[in-house]
Amino acid sequence: MSYLLNQLADGFRLTGAAFAAYFGSAILVAIAVIPASLRTVQLFTRDDNGWLEIVVELLRVVLVVAMIIVGRKWSVRDVFGGARWAEVGRDVAHAWRGGWTAILLQLTVLTALILVFNVGFESVMTTDNVATFLTALDLNPVHAGRTNDAVIFAVKNIVVIPVYLVAMLRALDIFCDKEDPIPVG
Repeated sequence: MSYLLNQLADGFRLTGAAFAAYFGSAILVAIAVIPASLRTVQLFTRDDNGWLEIVVELLRVVLVVAMIIVGRKWSVRDVFGGARWAEVGRDVAHAWRGGWTAILLQLTVLTALILVFNVGFESVMTTDNVATFLTALDLNPVHAGRTNDAVIFAVKNIVVIPVYLVAMLRALDIFCDKEDPIPVG
């Protein structure tokens, strides 16, 4: 039972470490703002253009690559060197072989915490509350539903998704240098 409790506690630590690592890096937050902004505009305008979706997903790939670069403290030259990427692959394989149950338990805690956050945030961010807020600002509340969706997804895209990605990368021993190992196993 202590193994399970340790992994659950490590899940909380992983969440905190991912939050701190993401928000501690201005470059990661700045990169995350771009797809988050596009997604926010997409939801507000109700534009379901497939090309915009492709752009958002490609920008998320850029964000993950930036997370690896920042987490590993790579230089620009390292990004284009195959040896560094091969090292990432070896580290993932090692982390997974050495502690896949720990990784899954820690990510389960992270997922539960994110679900609790989402429920709490969405219980406050309601269309009625947004309409009241827009009215208080002397704005027309006719677009309260769109605004509500846009704000909810802005927060998910600027906070939830990047923190989850950093946590996954940390759990797989990707978002860290060798002086900053994370507890796995």
